[in-house]
Amino acid sequence: MDEEEFDYDLEDNYGVMLNLDPETRVWEIKARGQASMLMFLLLDVGEHSLMNKLYEEAKFDQVVANMGEFGDGTEG
Repeated sequence: MDEEEFDYDLEDNYGVMLNLDPETRVWEIKARGQASMLMFLLLDVGEHSLMNKLYEEAKFDQVVANMGEFGDGTEG
């Protein structure tokens, strides 16, 4: 999804959209709604919540970061 599509998708609606740049693994969050709705979405820790999604992605990033560089098994 390019940036124009991402900006357009919530134009007249309420909700939260996540956009991931797969090359950098940098996330962009776009949210639109009343303060109470946004607060609920940000604080919710249910199984399918925004925070749970970000938590799972952060764990994945940490695992990948701890793997180090791949090699052919030889030194030097």
